[in-house]
Amino acid sequence: MFDNVNFEGNRLTLGRGLQLPVLSWIPRGQLLGWKADWDGAIRSMYSTSSLCAYYEDAGFGGAIRIVGANLNVYDVGWLAFGSISSVRNLG
Repeated sequence: MFDNVNFEGNRLTLGRGLQLPVLSWIPRGQLLGWKADWDGAIRSMYSTSSLCAYYEDAGFGGAIRIVGANLNVYDVGWLAFGSISSVRNLG
C-alpha cells in the first residue's frame, strides 16, 4: 500500500493473515512538525499472492472492497472509495 498513486510515496506492507483494525495507530512519517498516520492515506496498492479486504471505517466497519491476489490498483479512486481506515489480509 502506498500513500501516493502509481505505487509511489511511503509504503506500508501487511503480511499474510495479519490485520490492521485502526490505521490511525500506524505512523506514516512527519511533515512540517505534524505527525502523519495511515488513516485515509492509502492511494494505491498491489497484492502479491494474498486476498485483501479494505474497509472504509476503523474496526473493519463501513463499506468494504476486496482486492484479489496479484491485482494492482494504481489509484484507489477507481474503487469508488472515500477512504481506507482498516485493512485485513485474508491470506
